[in-house]
Amino acid sequence: MSRKRILVGVLNWGLGHATRMVPVIRDLIRQNYEPVIASDGAALEWLRRAFPDLAYAELPSYKVRYPRLPVWMPFYLAVLAWKGRRILQSASVETRRIVRHFDIKGIISDNRPGVRVEGLPAVYVTHQLHVEAGPFSRWATARHRALYAPFDRIWVPDAEKEPFLSGRLGHPSRIPPGVEYIGILSRFEAPSALPPAGGPDWLVVLSGPERQRTALEEEVVRIPWLREAQTVLVRGTRAPRAADYPPHWEVIDLADTALLENLILRAKKLILRSGYSSVMDLTALGKQALLVPTPGQYEQEYLAAYLSERGYFPSIRQGRVAEAASMPEGRWQVPSVPAARRFSFKLFER
Repeated sequence: MSRKRILVGVLNWGLGHATRMVPVIRDLIRQNYEPVIASDGAALEWLRRAFPDLAYAELPSYKVRYPRLPVWMPFYLAVLAWKGRRILQSASVETRRIVRHFDIKGIISDNRPGVRVEGLPAVYVTHQLHVEAGPFSRWATARHRALYAPFDRIWVPDAEKEPFLSGRLGHPSRIPPGVEYIGILSRFEAPSALPPAGGPDWLVVLSGPERQRTALEEEVVRIPWLREAQTVLVRGTRAPRAADYPPHWEVIDLADTALLENLILRAKKLILRSGYSSVMDLTALGKQALLVPTPGQYEQEYLAAYLSERGYFPSIRQGRVAEAASMPEGRWQVPSVPAARRFSFKLFER
C-alpha cells in the first residue's frame, strides 16, 4: 500500500524554522507518511543533510539580509513586505507544481503562507500570532492573520498556559480560530543521563541572517576573556573565515544535530541568539545560556526581554557582550515547558 505524501514547507530565515520541523518530519515517517520537503537556501541544504533519503523541492527565496544599522530596520521591513507579495505569489505557483508532480495529499507549512493549495488539508506552524515589527506591528499582525486564515489548523509550538516561552507572540489577547498549542518543537530530546565531563568553557553558536551574524562573530572574537577561554565557536555558515581566531579555539562552520547537542550539553557556559527555535532547544535540554538578540529584529529583542524579566534566561545587547563576564549568576531557571509528542495527522486522512 503506497504511503501518502505530505508536503512540508519551511521558511529559510536562519536555520531555526528548519531545525524545529525535525520532530514533525520524524513523526510523519513514524506514522507511515512520506514527507516531501520544500524550502530554499541554507534551510534546504540543512534539511537535505538531516534527511538525505527524502524528496526535495526548491521554493522562491526571500533572500533575507538585515541592514547593519538597526535604525534602518523599519524601512527594510517595509521593502521586505512589498517584495514578499511577489514571492508569495511565486511560492503559490511553485507549490501547485510540486503538488501535481509528487501527488501531495496534505501540507504542513512553517511560516510559508504561500505553501497552500485550495482543496488540500493544510496546517500552518507559527509562534507569531502577534507579530513584533516595531511601528508596523499592528499591520503586520493583521496581514499575517489574513495569510494563515485559510489553513485548516494553526499549530503554535508552545504551551497553552504558563509557564510558556513565546509571551504575547503566541498568546495575544484574541486567539484566532483553529489554533492548537502543541508544546515546544525541538530537534533535541531531554538527556537521559548526565553529559560527559570535559566540555569547553564557552560555546558560542551564531545564526540568523547577514550582516548581523558576521557582526556578532567579529565582536566575540575580540573579547579578551573569550579569547583566553577554551571556546568552541559554531559559525552557522560556510562563508569564508575572515576573523582572527585564537589558535586554541575550535571553530566549526555548521554542526549537525548530534554534534551540536553534545556541545550544548557539555559546555559550561553558552552564548546564543534569542531566536525562538534556539530558546526551545535550550528549554528541551534544560540548559542555560546568555541570549544576544539580533539588533533591530523586534521579535528577538522582545523574546530576550520577556525571558529575562521572568528569570528564565539572561540577555545582553550586541556590542556589549564583553560585559557578560560580570553578569550575576544563580537567579536564572529554565522553565519547564512540555515538548510536542506524537502529532495528530487525522486531518490528512479525510
